[in-house]
Parts: sequence; C-alpha cells; structure tokens
Amino acid sequence: MDTEGTDSNGGSFYAILNVPGDASEDDIKKSFRQLAQAYHPDKHTDPALKAHAAAQFTKLQEAYEVLGNAARRQVYDIYGTEGLAAGLQVVPSGKNTEALKQEWEGFRAQQRLQSEIAHRGFYSFKVSAADFLDPYDARVRSKPELYEVAMNSQLSSQLSDSTIVTVGGQMAVQGNVGGGSFVCGLKRVLSEYHSLDFQGAVGLKTFASLQSTRQLSEHTSAGLGLTWQPRVGAGLQLSSTRQLSDTTSADFTWMVGPRAAQGAGLSISRRGERLTTSAGLNVGAATALSARAVWRFSDKSSVRAVVRVGTSGIEVELGGAQRVSEFSTAGLGVSVGLTGVFLKPRFTRGTHTFDFPILLTHDYTNWRMVLGAYLVPPVTILVVKRGIIRPLLRWHRLKQRTAKELEHLQLAQQVQQAAADSAKLMAPVARRKVRKEIEKGGLVVVSARYGVLEDILKQEKSGSSAEEPNTGHASTQAPGQGGQRWRRHRGVDGDEEDSAEDPIEQQAVDAAVAARSGSQEQPPPWLEVTTALQFMTDDGRLVFHAVPKSGLMGFGDSAHGEAKHLRVHFLWHGRPHVASLADQEAGTLPDKGTLATSESEASAILSAAAALEARLHPVSMRVQDNPAFAPEG
Repeated sequence: MDTEGTDSNGGSFYAILNVPGDASEDDIKKSFRQLAQAYHPDKHTDPALKAHAAAQFTKLQEAYEVLGNAARRQVYDIYGTEGLAAGLQVVPSGKNTEALKQEWEGFRAQQRLQSEIAHRGFYSFKVSAADFLDPYDARVRSKPELYEVAMNSQLSSQLSDSTIVTVGGQMAVQGNVGGGSFVCGLKRVLSEYHSLDFQGAVGLKTFASLQSTRQLSEHTSAGLGLTWQPRVGAGLQLSSTRQLSDTTSADFTWMVGPRAAQGAGLSISRRGERLTTSAGLNVGAATALSARAVWRFSDKSSVRAVVRVGTSGIEVELGGAQRVSEFSTAGLGVSVGLTGVFLKPRFTRGTHTFDFPILLTHDYTNWRMVLGAYLVPPVTILVVKRGIIRPLLRWHRLKQRTAKELEHLQLAQQVQQAAADSAKLMAPVARRKVRKEIEKGGLVVVSARYGVLEDILKQEKSGSSAEEPNTGHASTQAPGQGGQRWRRHRGVDGDEEDSAEDPIEQQAVDAAVAARSGSQEQPPPWLEVTTALQFMTDDGRLVFHAVPKSGLMGFGDSAHGEAKHLRVHFLWHGRPHVASLADQEAGTLPDKGTLATSESEASAILSAAAALEARLHPVSMRVQDNPAFAPEG
C-alpha cells in the first residue's frame, strides 16, 4: 500500500495523522482526537493563532474524512488525491488493492504516452546578396532577395511502447516555381532486435518506402529498404552499421536501384572527449569525398571544419556554434566553393532548425570577399557579445537569481513560522505530557530538530544543541550563513549557470537580496520540533511510521530536495539519550536512541532538561535532584 502519496496541501494523509498505512479505524479516530485537542479553532482566543489553527484543522479534518471512510480510503490508497478529486470509485472486481493500483499506474502511463508528441522541423531561407555586395556593374546594385525557401516539418506520436506514427509535410520554392508533399509514416518495433518503418508521400515528390532494420550482433546492425516512385519504378537499398570501438563506428550503404540512383557509400565517424571527426566516400551517380571535424571548447561552444571534394567541385566550410540557452543554439559558418561564397547563420531551438544561407558573391576567387566573410562576422559578433549581449545576460541572470533567492527566503520563513505557530498550538497539551513523563521518569524530549543532518550537527557543535528547546519562535541564522546554505542547495533544482557563478556575481546577488529583504534573516535548513515531539509522546513512547516526516503536524519541508533527518535529545529513566532517524524511517523512541557517550553532550542534555523542568515547575526540585531521574545502577 502506498502511504507516501501527497494530498492537495503537499503532505501524506497518513503523515498528518501519524498513523501507518495499515492503521485501524480506531487508531485513526484516536489520532484525530488527540490532534484536535491542539488544533481545534475554538480552543484558541488569539486571532493569529486562531487563523493558523483553522487552516491546520482543515488539513486534519480532510485527512480524517478520507482515512476514516473505508471507500474513500481505498480510492486514496490506489489513485491518490487525483482519484478523490475526480470522484473515482473502486468497483468490486475480485482484484486486490495492489492489482488495482498497478492498473491505475498503467493507465496513467498510457495517457502520458499519448500526450507526448514530438515536433521536428527544418526551415531554410536562402538569400542572395551577390548583386548588392559584388555586382557585375558597380553602378547598378540590386537589393538582397529571397530566392529559395525549403521547409520540412514532422509530428511524431507514440501510440504504444512499440508503435510510433509520424505525419508531416515538405515544401520547396525557388523563384516562382515550387510545390510540396504530405508525408506520413509508421514505425513498428517487432522485437528487441527488429523493427519495420513505413513511409509514404503524396504531392510534388510521391513515393512509398519500407525499411527493415535488424540487430545482427552486439556491435552490428543491418537494414533492407524497398522504395517505389511513379515513372521511376522500384528501388532497393542495403545498409549496415558496425561499432568498431567504443568511440568509432562505420556505415555502409549500397543503392541497388533505380538506375539513376545506383551507387555505394562508406562513412566512418569517431567521437572523442573534445574532438569529433567523420569521413565519407560516395561512388556512383554523385561521386564525392568529404571530411568533417568538430572541436568542442566546452559544453556550450564548438568550432567545425568541413571539406567536400567531388564531381561538382571543391567546397570548404568553417564555422562555429554557441549554446545561448538551455534549449537554443546559434551558429555561423562560411563556405567557399564553385557555387560562390556563402555566409551561413543557423539557429536551433529545441528540435527546430532555422537555416539562413546568404550568397555573398558568385566569384569564389574574390579574396577580399572571402577574407571579409571570415573576419567581419566573427569580429562583429565578438564586439556585440562582449559589449551588449553579455552585460544584458548578466543583468538578467542577476535579476532571476535575486528573485529566486528572495522567493526561497520567503518560503523558508513561511515554513519556519508555520512550525512555530503549530508549536504554540500544541504547547498546552505538550506541557501536560512533559510533566507526566517527568513525574514518572519516562521519556522526556529535551530538544528535537528536523532538517539537513549536517547543518544540525554543526549547530550542536556550536554549543546550542540542547540548551535552547523550542519556545514557539521561528529560528533564524545570519544572512551570510543562509546565503551559503541556499547556494549549496541551488544545484538541486537551479540552472547550471547558477551553480557555477563567480564570487563577484554572487556578492552582487547577496547585496541585492539584503537590500530588498531589509532586516530579514535567512532561516536555517532545519526546524525546531521539540514541542511537536513532546505533544506526540504517549505513555513513554514516540512512534514514527514509514512516511515523510515533513507531513507530520508541526513539521515542514525546511530544505526542499535534500535528504532530511530527525535529531532528538531526550531523557529516558533520567539518563541522556540521542537519536537520529531518516526522513521515512519507521521506529519508536526510546528504542531508536543510544546513550549519550560524550560527557559534554550528556551534560548539555541534562542542563536543558533541568531548564525545561524549571519552566514547568518553577518551585519544585530540579531534574538532577528529582528521585524519578536517578540514573539506574
């Protein structure tokens, strides 16, 4: 049974009531009544506490209404709060809860598959600026014109684990002549090693093709393709791919027909840590030899060089690419060949590529134009990037990070304040339970913190671990410490750029946060939950179930995305103990505790216990002098 589902408020109903997944109706009712003693709004007169109690009691009541009703509880266990919101019911079918839950998860997975549609596109816009930059007659210049457009767009949807359907279109226009085609396809995975891919197009280029691909061995695959075109006839293509090493692979293709397309091709590619190279040879209707090399400076920047030699002449291309955002890449290249000198800007956003080849001159021997094409664009980009783009990006990044840190600060303060308010609500009942445990020498919770264990232990070493039990006030720490804490945490759900900031930039962010937050301090990544545990103590025992402790009443998520622990200092039969429990670790106190072996730690726990007893019984004897707390043996 899944007891870790979350309700609309972000916590498990089982955690809110602190009951196990197999709790009986009586256990649920008992837990609800105990919590209602502290959280019922009618028991509080302070307006602020009354409002907090009303909000918490609503959560408590919602959890009880669901878990206290057998039918609704079964829906919650199988479908979660989504099923409750949708009004689902569990119809008797002879299946147990686990089987129904698996069916529900399968249905949700099927819905996700149907909703995942991949859209890919390639868009090319060729512009001729030759008559403007390098006219035959210097006295007559023509403005740049768009002379060729080509588009290819496809939508792919996964109908099932083994079936993918594709629809799309192609379009090409050159001058005043053009046309397009409608393309559709179906890919079927027959087994782990075999698949079939059918494609068909109707329009400017009508064709039908069937491709069969099979994995022959661990490192070798082969394909057989059949094609048909009107007025051309049938064609046959054989292909094979071989993994030569961990970084090197080879592809061979043989076009058996039709006659106009007969030929063979061989290509080899190697991908290293920084350098990727490939070379290819095609013989037949179009004979050519090509080589390509890409050098990656970093995860964001790369340069490339391409050389093509064939029956159509020689072409040399140099260029580079820069990742400008998480999903966008901009590139620029210059190619020189028999067709002229081209400047090739390119922009890629996700799975869509936009190509803008610009013809600068038809004369590839015009060295001034070639030199200008290779030098002017990179220099211009460098100046614009350093003088305009980089400062703007830095300003935008600082603004985003400042807003993110302020948001984190506010959320952390809200969690701390909610825990402190809950402590005030539980304090009267908690005090009565502590007095009872002190009188009989039972389980006395002296100090408890919930959050990142590393930071809790650091705080304990500073000397204030057990000396400042929860008094109902939110904990805070120095802004500098909080800033370091938030920066360390930001790598969990922040951007890559944020996790690799330079110190100067971070100082600017800290200054902006300090200026906008005023005197607000960054809360620590843990919560004081001493009062909550004192409230939960029942007859000398504290019980925790396998649910996230952040959902317990009086708790909260003080460090989202990080592993959290519960650290408890307590007395058991007058002897100081320490316990640490993981977030979803089940167990009971005092069983999970160990005797404090450090003299300083034991002394701190006893001193804190004495201070606690003094607040509860100002006139009575101290803990050390109370016979009920006399150490055994």
